[in-house]
Amino acid sequence: MAVKLFVGNYKGGVGKTTSSFYLANEISGLTEKKVLLIDLDPQCSLSEACVRSYNDGMTLYDLDDMETFNYVLDMMGRCNQLGLLPPFDFGKIIKPCKSILGQVDFCPVSLYYKTVPASTARDADMRREEDLDAEIGLDGLTDQMQKDPDKTILYLPQIVRMIEKEYDYEYIFFDCPPSNNILTRSVFLLSDYYLIPYIGDYVSSEGVDHYISTISRIYRTYCIKHPDAYLYRLFFGERPELLGLFECMRSGNRNSRAIFREDYPRFHTVIKSLVAVADSLGMGRTSYNDGGYAQLAIEILEELNKRRFGGTEPELLPAP
Repeated sequence: MAVKLFVGNYKGGVGKTTSSFYLANEISGLTEKKVLLIDLDPQCSLSEACVRSYNDGMTLYDLDDMETFNYVLDMMGRCNQLGLLPPFDFGKIIKPCKSILGQVDFCPVSLYYKTVPASTARDADMRREEDLDAEIGLDGLTDQMQKDPDKTILYLPQIVRMIEKEYDYEYIFFDCPPSNNILTRSVFLLSDYYLIPYIGDYVSSEGVDHYISTISRIYRTYCIKHPDAYLYRLFFGERPELLGLFECMRSGNRNSRAIFREDYPRFHTVIKSLVAVADSLGMGRTSYNDGGYAQLAIEILEELNKRRFGGTEPELLPAP
């Protein structure tokens, strides 16, 4: 089974999407292992970058509805209502990032996914033209899922298990939005580890404390205190571990002013704020001057191996 990690913070603009993209590439390149990126942010920034990496000049608008993660979630709900197991063709949904060095694939989410409301989908004669043209993003689908959260929170682990049966990914990265919805709660429960990028100021550090406490509270709610706690633990496993915090988007030589309530594990590498990094991401590529992500990836792999194998050195490729 793949190691599952999410990159998150409730504060926006701290480098979550950029970090997901660069770290997936660096870790895949260092280990020669396959990595999957799953975008769960309704803004679709990671998906847009990955689509450009897949095919230069292509945008999310060019994707067919059935090539998106929106479709997977939509069909999970509809099949669940009918007691069916959805026969997904993940070969149409999962795509490779071709313009970066690692073996990185991605599941795109789209702003332009069209769906027919369930109340009208059962009868073609009842479908209205405006229904057929209605676009529903990931936020709209999560709103629908929120109506029955005890059931729909299990959609994501079921989807990931289907993917793991078909593909041999070593790592799965989830890019989480700065919100607490049914999908992010599912990721909090499903993941083995998580990473928190932060900006080195006091306000950002306050948000980190809140984020970590929220993750712990959600685990207790579902996997300890819930009447079906044993069921949820069967699907989700143990509580996710904080792999570490890392400072992101530092400008110049200013010192960090972040103050945390607890002594959280932190990585030494500081990611610099570079125009080249942002510009390359917009084109679906990684920059040669990566701001420190290559070194951070090595630190993350070392920490992962300590947690998983008790201190064994990470299996890295020799330097060229």
